[in-house]
Amino acid sequence: DAVVQEICLNRRKAKQAVRSQSEFSGNTSLSIVIPVRNVNIERLHRSFASLRQQRGDCQFEVIISDYGSNSSYATELDALCNEFKVRHVLTQTSNPWSRSKALNIGIRASLYPWVMTTDADMIFGPEFIKMVMSYVQNFAPPTIFFAQTIKLPPIHLLDPWDNRRFSEFAGYG
Repeated sequence: DAVVQEICLNRRKAKQAVRSQSEFSGNTSLSIVIPVRNVNIERLHRSFASLRQQRGDCQFEVIISDYGSNSSYATELDALCNEFKVRHVLTQTSNPWSRSKALNIGIRASLYPWVMTTDADMIFGPEFIKMVMSYVQNFAPPTIFFAQTIKLPPIHLLDPWDNRRFSEFAGYG
């Protein structure tokens, strides 16, 4: 009984210590990790454009975890990442595509304590990051958040992307 009670107390103390760590409390910095391998550049461009147009004062970084793209694609992707000030983490490998490896590499490269993973073809509403960080501030660790996505119309209807059009497509699909 004494051993069980001590373990429970230690677990409670550990949880309290995690919740009080300054790196989590009040920190509104977010790392967004997007795993890719030879993904359509235009889709990424639209995703980056929607992230660039975020409202609010939340600090965030975007990391492209490129797992095994061919060299010509990686060069094109690097130019796009430079244009949008996105970190491009390239893993040169001939191994088969592994989303989990790409995510783990991107997460390890992240600078901030809060990490969000997403797909390369996502378009974010203009207040998405602000909403995510509001959840973080209100619910604190250890928490996992899931966001609902909607099916977008054909690509030609989205080009060029502008977040002012988000409400137009929010109910699509």
